[in-house]
Amino acid sequence: MKRIIFFLLAFKILPLHQHSEFLFSQPHVSTLDYPLIGKHCPDFTFQDVNYYVKQKVSIQDFRGKWLILDFWTKGCVVCVQSFPKINQLQMDFKDEIQFLMVAKNDAKDNSGIRQMYEKFRLKQDLKLAVAYDSSLFYRFGVQTTPHVIIINPKGIVQSVTYSEELTKENLQLMVAGKTASFKKKYNVFEENPSQDISIDDSFFKDEEFMYKSILRKWTKDMPIRILTQIDQPKQGHFQTTGISLSRLYNIAYFGRTDWNFRDSLYANLWRDPVLELDDPSPFQCDANSGTGYYNYSLIIPKDRSDRAHMLWSMQCDLKKYFQYNVSIETRRMPNWSLVSSNKKIVKTLGGSPIIKGDHSGYSFKNTSVQSLLEVIWSYHQLEPPLIDATGITENVDITLEAVMTDFKDVNRALTENGLGLIRRYKEMKVLVIRDANRTLK
Repeated sequence: MKRIIFFLLAFKILPLHQHSEFLFSQPHVSTLDYPLIGKHCPDFTFQDVNYYVKQKVSIQDFRGKWLILDFWTKGCVVCVQSFPKINQLQMDFKDEIQFLMVAKNDAKDNSGIRQMYEKFRLKQDLKLAVAYDSSLFYRFGVQTTPHVIIINPKGIVQSVTYSEELTKENLQLMVAGKTASFKKKYNVFEENPSQDISIDDSFFKDEEFMYKSILRKWTKDMPIRILTQIDQPKQGHFQTTGISLSRLYNIAYFGRTDWNFRDSLYANLWRDPVLELDDPSPFQCDANSGTGYYNYSLIIPKDRSDRAHMLWSMQCDLKKYFQYNVSIETRRMPNWSLVSSNKKIVKTLGGSPIIKGDHSGYSFKNTSVQSLLEVIWSYHQLEPPLIDATGITENVDITLEAVMTDFKDVNRALTENGLGLIRRYKEMKVLVIRDANRTLK
């Protein structure tokens, strides 16, 4: 059979909604009485409202003013990181909009959420009204957080959306009666029409092709299905959607998009490609506008569907379209080195190993320095690698009274324990992408 190589390009884009917390085990709800855009919001009475003029208030009590319900949970990092932003928006629009932070306070997964919020409120001087009520999560079908419901002064649901859509520009348009575009978020009762992962239903069915690939940009109404590794090729097929170009290059050259703190690649292979390009815009991503995200599908012959051939095929496809020169080089790259000023300060008193805490702080009892760094890394994965340079081999006892999402505050708390993160450089492998007309330095 004559070999045919097919390479199709189109242009569409998608933003990433990452770090959402998924809420499982929704109890049975007898009536689907949830907010529908363009309809009156079903009424509901909050019994436990803090930092508002009334402790008990219904949704109808807010008529005459915009109401924004911002649902959040204890384990949602994105929710906690948004507190200062929402607080500023509340101050900016205090005459037009009332924000109500709706917290899920079930005992199983969100025990201590009230105490955690109090720590953030005092440290960040928050002026937000907070309602503690898990029942509304179930009634309104909130399956992931953040989850935002916007209700206009007449009690009509204006939008059900994501927290990143709450920008000052959008809210200014909204209160002025102009069109503000909010991406729709679906609840557990609704069917999301964009959840079909398939880019082209016939893509994997056409047996006439031995090699075939599609590369497209994405639109905001398309789903995200990021395949993070290619270590086990299946049937010569590969498909990923809503992925950044940097991560696509990582898959093509390393077989994976990311590596975690315990991975052997961590601190040895730089996470992001180094760009030496006159125009780096294809690699620039913006979740709000939806630019910089792609989908990619590939078929290779089944008798060649091993990892090496799959990677080579992807590299060829990227070279065909973008025409960049790519190399893997060794360079000195930044890292955060954990150092100790006084080893005796952190020596353990023994007992059972315990790691306990939340976004407002952690305590470590009889645990390793690596375990301490791993918790910090879980909040700051986009920072340069964290490396243990303390020389401490014994387990430690440490309490970090800090906003864990605030890197500077975490470092302050470490300093109080005789530790500290300092910026250093070490040699790492780096994927370098440069224009075709550039030469190696």
